[in-house]
Amino acid sequence: LGGTQILVSVGDVTTSAIIGTSSALRVLALLPSSTPTGDGTLTVYYRGQPSNPVPIKVALARAGCNMRAEGQRTGRTAKWQGK
Repeated sequence: LGGTQILVSVGDVTTSAIIGTSSALRVLALLPSSTPTGDGTLTVYYRGQPSNPVPIKVALARAGCNMRAEGQRTGRTAKWQGK
């Protein structure tokens, strides 16, 4: 959406998040079920330019689990919070 892509790497597996919506300050996305659990990194790309990778812990989820990311206009992720 609008030139935005999110890649999550856990171990030697990299998956592309499914983006629902994006704006200058926020990207809402889901990880595909093929994403392995464990510690990894999340990188946001905007028009081909990557953010700095940020640490992420991928865990098994249940229906109704929401993730929220808040970023700055630079496209860098400032805060990643699971609720």
